[in-house]
Amino acid sequence: MDLLIPNCLCSKCRPSTKEVRDKPLLSVSIFVQAAWNNVLLAVPALLYAIENYIRFTVLLL
Repeated sequence: MDLLIPNCLCSKCRPSTKEVRDKPLLSVSIFVQAAWNNVLLAVPALLYAIENYIRFTVLLL
């Protein structure tokens, strides 16, 4: 019995045949665009840093 998998899910299982290259961050606009694309990753990182800072200051008290 074959499983019927939609194309959108099946494409994630297979390795892509497209060659992906990272663009060098030579211009300011490319750097700003990359930072904007990763802004959601910065939120938990900032919260984690604040939590660690609070824990560190509590240890000093």
